[in-house]
Amino acid sequence: MPAKTPAPAPLKYSVRQAAAALNVSTTYAYRMITLGRLVAVLDGERRFITSAELRRYVESLPTVPVAPRPKPRSVGRPRRAVEAIA
Repeated sequence: MPAKTPAPAPLKYSVRQAAAALNVSTTYAYRMITLGRLVAVLDGERRFITSAELRRYVESLPTVPVAPRPKPRSVGRPRRAVEAIA
């Protein structure tokens, strides 16, 4: 049996599909288009986001620096030393 080749990734996504891929709401995706953070293309009357535009947007996001982890604090009062019973 011949091996199946995976389907190629789509070249364009609907705004709803793009929002799902970016893990944001559809309303937020439309807001990003309005603000110019995402560039949409028209195909007829529908707006689409190209896969290249999605990649460009994600790569433009700022990275979060990793801060050193603080030492854990002890909670409560210190324990008393247990004396050995002689």
